[in-house]
Amino acid sequence: VSSQAQGIGFAIPTSTIKENLETLKSNKEIPKAPVPFIGAELAEITDSIAKQLGLSSKDGSIVSNVYYKSPAYEADLRQYDVITGLDGTKYKTREDLIAQIQKKKVGDEATLNIIRNGKTMDLKVTIGDKNEFQFTGEQ
Repeated sequence: VSSQAQGIGFAIPTSTIKENLETLKSNKEIPKAPVPFIGAELAEITDSIAKQLGLSSKDGSIVSNVYYKSPAYEADLRQYDVITGLDGTKYKTREDLIAQIQKKKVGDEATLNIIRNGKTMDLKVTIGDKNEFQFTGEQ
């Protein structure tokens, strides 16, 4: 506990240390836990966006960017698509949708329920691992 940290302390469980001790001794990289993701940046739908896209509500998330060669890219998700749900369940906010994606396992297949150009569609996407994805450009 640091005396200058207002009583805040940090601890590492012994089980974590035991799991990684041999890896550390042999100077190998400790594998990171997989982070499920689809490779798209999502934004909230504003009144202005809803009006421009002819949406009847602000429920869902608008795709503001799709990373090249990401799972979303491979599934043909596009900028300005509106994701309304995942596997048939509707999610009103981007936070709810992201939380559901992160509950999936890397390699799982999921169905994105989207609206593109006023038409509802379903896209199959395979959940990827954010740790293994090579982002290009600034991140």
